[in-house]
This record gives sequence, C-alpha cells and structure tokens, in this order.
Amino acid sequence: MKTRVLDIWDDIEIRLKEVHPAHQNSPDMIYCEAMLHIVKYRDSRLPLTKMKKIGKDGDAVWHLNMAFLYAYNGNLRNAARHYNQAALIEIHPETIAQVESFMVWIIEQDPKQKHLFYCLGFFNWKIKGDEVQARKDFESFLELPLSEVFSKEKQLVQTWMSEM
Repeated sequence: MKTRVLDIWDDIEIRLKEVHPAHQNSPDMIYCEAMLHIVKYRDSRLPLTKMKKIGKDGDAVWHLNMAFLYAYNGNLRNAARHYNQAALIEIHPETIAQVESFMVWIIEQDPKQKHLFYCLGFFNWKIKGDEVQARKDFESFLELPLSEVFSKEKQLVQTWMSEM
C-alpha cells in the first residue's frame, strides 16, 4: 500500500511541474505541493514558507494547513493557535473529515510524528466537537515517551481534559 501511495504522489509531482507558471503560486497549487512534500519527502519547511506568503487569514483551509505544517515541525503552540483561528471560521464537513483522516494517516505512516496526537485531539475537541475522540487522542499523546520539548503541551492537555 505504501508503495502504491508513493507512486500516485510521483504522478502528482510530474503534473505539478506541468502547471502553467501563472498558476503555480495559487493557493490550491501550494496546498497540493505542501501535501506532496509531507507525504513524499517528509519535509514541511518549503511548504510552510510558501504558505506564509499566501497568508489567507480568513480562510479556514489555510489555517488548517498552517496548523498541520507547524505541528509536523513540532511547533505545537503555533499549530494550536491556527486550529483556534480555523475554529472561528465555517468549515465544510468534508474538509473536516479530510483533515482528520490525513492526520491519522500521517501518524500511522510516520512513527516520528506521534506527537500529532496532540493536534488530532485539539482538532477533534475544538473543530469537530468530538470530546470522546479528543480525549482518546489526548490520552495517546500523554502516553508517548516524549522529551522535555513537549512538557508544557502535556500539562495543557491534562488541563484541557479536566475541562471536558
């Protein structure tokens, strides 16, 4: 399955290179390129730089993408900030389902990204409104043998869980 998925992303990368230069910096192209870099190269630096340039503050999809990219880099504070901003904007239910399933898939595919349970919990709590699943995700985050880097986030999660 993993090979098949990467084959699809090889095709997408070829197609992205064929896009007319006038459209290469459109938000949709940047979103697609961001996913490509995450899935194929396990890199979020280039997409994060490009996403910052398009800065669509009133766009929930932009905030969701920014949140994920920050989280992928381990910057959970900025990720939560963007998830909070996205929660203030109407989000299409299909987008919510896609974001959740993509995060779950990344966690399953990349063992180095288990800290994304923090974001998945926050997403399920604040955006999806699913406190039961949020609690499960937060518990998965708390069970991780994380370094001191995420000690503040662990404390926050414990506080949030007591508020649910």
